[in-house]
Amino acid sequence: ALQVMTIQEAGLLFFMIPHMNTRAFVLCSNPYEMDIEKIVLWNREQLAEECGLSLVQVKRLTASLKKKQV
Repeated sequence: ALQVMTIQEAGLLFFMIPHMNTRAFVLCSNPYEMDIEKIVLWNREQLAEECGLSLVQVKRLTASLKKKQV
């Protein structure tokens, strides 16, 4: 999968890893929360804010990653 990704896509993906809750497999503010009801989910706006990208960039990169099935 890394061969088909751009450096920007890889950067976003690697930024998201520490924010993944491995119990629910979602991006969130509290990735170590075990109670699914207490997980604070992120949307693309929050992802953009946290990683310092514009919303347009995040939408483009996430759409591209989804299209590439990454």
